[in-house]
Amino acid sequence: MILRKPYAFLIKHFKAINLCVLLTMLFCLNRVLALYSFVKDYLQLGIYNVTLNSISNYINIYLYLALGIILLITGILVFLLRKKDKPYISYIYIILLVLISFVLLIYVHNYFSYHALKEFNRQMALLIRDLVLIDSLFYYPIIFVLIIRSLGIDLKNFGFYEDEAFVTASEEDREEIEVDVAFNKERYLRMIKNKIRYTKYFFLEHKMILSLVGLLVLLIGSFNFYKYFYIENRIYKEGETFSSNYYKIKINNTYLTDKDYTGNVISSNNRFFVVVDTDVTNLTSERTFDASKLFLYVDDDYYVPTVRYNKSFADMGNTYNKDKIIAYKETHNFILIYEIDKPKTDSNFLLKYQELYTSKKMTRIKVKVLDISTFKQKGMSTLGEKLNVPLNLSKGYDITIPQYEVTKDRKYTYESCYSYNCPIYERVLTATNGKTLLFFKWASDTDLQDFLSFLKKYGKVRYRVDNQEYIEKVSLKITNYRGKYAYLEVNQNIENATNIELVFTVRTYQYVYRLKG
Repeated sequence: MILRKPYAFLIKHFKAINLCVLLTMLFCLNRVLALYSFVKDYLQLGIYNVTLNSISNYINIYLYLALGIILLITGILVFLLRKKDKPYISYIYIILLVLISFVLLIYVHNYFSYHALKEFNRQMALLIRDLVLIDSLFYYPIIFVLIIRSLGIDLKNFGFYEDEAFVTASEEDREEIEVDVAFNKERYLRMIKNKIRYTKYFFLEHKMILSLVGLLVLLIGSFNFYKYFYIENRIYKEGETFSSNYYKIKINNTYLTDKDYTGNVISSNNRFFVVVDTDVTNLTSERTFDASKLFLYVDDDYYVPTVRYNKSFADMGNTYNKDKIIAYKETHNFILIYEIDKPKTDSNFLLKYQELYTSKKMTRIKVKVLDISTFKQKGMSTLGEKLNVPLNLSKGYDITIPQYEVTKDRKYTYESCYSYNCPIYERVLTATNGKTLLFFKWASDTDLQDFLSFLKKYGKVRYRVDNQEYIEKVSLKITNYRGKYAYLEVNQNIENATNIELVFTVRTYQYVYRLKG
């Protein structure tokens, strides 16, 4: 192979060439660190969505081109410096690093393009994360060396003074030559030992300036690492407060259910609901909070809050109101409701809050979703005992039923007022055909209408006949009368029941009052 020797150009622009390689290396390091953050997030979240955050945003033609430029320049440097017996081992290191990075990047891009879309493999994700981290660490020593060479420190020890002779190179230095590719093992071993000894002397002679440069590189690298991973790309957890758009926001709890406050399934289309308990503190002048900027990601899909089902979740807290004004330094607690498709057992849930003044910055919050869609029995009492049924943190009922009766008819009294006169009347209440009355006396501090409303909203009648269980909604035969009694109309099959219970369902907690059995 015949080449021409451009030694004069090399020596004239040696520092500039090293500076060019340094800047390109810094660009590659920045992209490798971004890739590490991407893989780290993928490992924590278990979600890869090619539409929202593709691997091509990190591994693309620009990164490959930068590595190719480094490979080309360092290859030329190795060839030229080797011919003049100048230090070139550091450039061999760069070539090896670039080749390793090439192979690693191709493998990572292939994995996310073909395998990550199909399934989440935690072990493979861990391996890729560690390999990318190790690859990034190898950049720092060579960046340190390139800074030294870009500044032209100790040109003599690095052979730069001798290379000045190349500027006035003779015609002989510009002649065509034949490259010998033969490999001399002993020559390379002697050269390696010589470079190790040479590097030791060089460090001892310039310990102060090298230490300062090394400290500077370390501080810059540490600051960028901390800023990138713990500030700009931090993933918050439930209970942690983050600041964004002059708000302080905290996600307290996250729940998953398909039922309303009385335990009834809300949607017939197999839809579920994620309820997010949120604290928002306003740090500027009074304004409303735009909850549409708080996205819920479930695997590859994302959702925005809805207010259509606010009434179904009123028991869980203050539902979101887009017109609610939050004053300066005021903290407002509310729940956000997301209507989603039925999630898989191992689905991943992630909240992202978008800055109002930019379309790029997204604060991420990893949430632990508590499934409250399954019924759980929380309390049980029998005839004559007290049963406590809490509706929320501030309201509940203490119920005692001393007696009950299943009958076809029952007397009751009521008032009928006219002209400032309220006489009391007595009548007989009779069940309709195929029905019977379930009558019981109750004791509670609440008034009649409040109790009947509670009974109708949360209560059901459950009974068993011949090992067959029946459940009926509460049907009040009458609501206007005197005394603390309840008159329910139920199917006449209850007359043969071996077990009769009143079941109060609050969300998915069930409280049972056994009348018989």
